[in-house]
Amino acid sequence: MKILMFPGPDTVQHNLYIDIIANTIRAQDVDVQGWRPYEAFKTADVFHVHWPEIIPFIKIHPRKKYLYPYIEWNFFSTIQRIKSKGGIIVWTVHNLQPHDINKLDKAEWERFITRFSKEVDRYITLTDSSQKEIENLYPELKGKPNYICHHPHYELVHKDMSSLRHRFGIREDEAVFGLIGSLTAAKGADKLINEFMTSIPDNAVLFLAGKPSPEIEALIDKAQLQNSRIITVPRFLSDQEVQDYHQMVDMTVFLSDTHLNSATVFQSLSNNIPVRLYKTDTNIYIASIVGNQWLSFIDENGIINDDLIRTLISNRNRKQSLCNLTPFSPIEVARQHIEAYTSSND
Repeated sequence: MKILMFPGPDTVQHNLYIDIIANTIRAQDVDVQGWRPYEAFKTADVFHVHWPEIIPFIKIHPRKKYLYPYIEWNFFSTIQRIKSKGGIIVWTVHNLQPHDINKLDKAEWERFITRFSKEVDRYITLTDSSQKEIENLYPELKGKPNYICHHPHYELVHKDMSSLRHRFGIREDEAVFGLIGSLTAAKGADKLINEFMTSIPDNAVLFLAGKPSPEIEALIDKAQLQNSRIITVPRFLSDQEVQDYHQMVDMTVFLSDTHLNSATVFQSLSNNIPVRLYKTDTNIYIASIVGNQWLSFIDENGIINDDLIRTLISNRNRKQSLCNLTPFSPIEVARQHIEAYTSSND
């Protein structure tokens, strides 16, 4: 069996989630290759698309926008070629809508995603709680086979990050709230920064690490002039830096209500770092597996409060049990994907 994956492993769109899935599936003697928007005439048994929105976003790229007509043609030509040879199109629906969707022309996005959704033969969700919401948003998927393939955890080596905290001037009596990875409004970076600029106690620190969008970069510059407890590493991070910085914080704060899964959440849990987030169906499902001590929902007490800070500082000084991520093991997730590819339930 040959799988063509977009974005895929071994391509310029490096993504650790994709690498883990592809390499674990490859270990089961399945051929997994990445598809590049400029490659024509490729075929496979399965064309697995993770983020179709990458294609229309090329239209607003300052250097690549002139290639958009060819790239869109090539994308749908690849779909038609695979289907004509008996292959199938699989879509993992990661988000209810693309990040930064406001940058896309609404009519153009609806035209593209409707056309793509009609071509999809089966789709994947990360939990069992999002099928209805997805099919209401993309009615072309109604009646098509749906499979649950979890987000894999990240197999990591846990280290003592106290020296890294000291390097950034963080005291032992301060709780560190963080957001690691790309810093965008879609992940709630703007809400988190504004929270720290207005109402956060003195014994809390906000640590932001990753490449910011232009809007967030401007907000960071403004915030740091007002608040010395906002610490940033505003640049692209290596995989090792992502791990190290996750292990440096006491809690990740992830303020998104459109993500159906998130590498940020699973990177944090894999590092035994609890996450503060909105109470959505997807997050309730994950909490039911890992426990409410790892996923903390925002309530009437606000995003961050004194009790939460005291608890985090206290927990840091006690030996904590590890987050149980067994149901999200890469091997189990690979098995789920292979079942989605090969099942005859069409």
